[in-house]
Amino acid sequence: MQLCITSEHMKQLKDLGRRCYPEEACALLIGNDACVSQVIVSENIASEPKRFFEIDPTVRIKAEKQCREDGRAVIGVFHSHPDGDARPSKTDEKMIYEPDLFWLIASVDNANKIEIAAFHPSSDDGFEKAELKIEGK
Repeated sequence: MQLCITSEHMKQLKDLGRRCYPEEACALLIGNDACVSQVIVSENIASEPKRFFEIDPTVRIKAEKQCREDGRAVIGVFHSHPDGDARPSKTDEKMIYEPDLFWLIASVDNANKIEIAAFHPSSDDGFEKAELKIEGK
């Protein structure tokens, strides 16, 4: 599995992760054919945003309506792990409700170091690592 994203969108996600630290950042990835064409940022409405993420349902509904109008789709989600690893947690594994979505997960620390990796729900259980193709470097 491969997800393509522009360097501009990667910068947007990195900036978001840094800006939200020490809370988890979150966003929707919009596009077609595993290529991101838009990032829609959401407020993290989780009850414990330093430990979990939850995308605002009104943001998701608005994104879905926009996608129906322009022929695109929600193809993934992004969130950060403050002072954690850029890989799915056990909590993330429990949150797989849409097996077709890519997950971009960022590791962010208090020195603003950030790393982003891509994953896709596995047909077995959990996640498998996806290739992240960054265009426009």
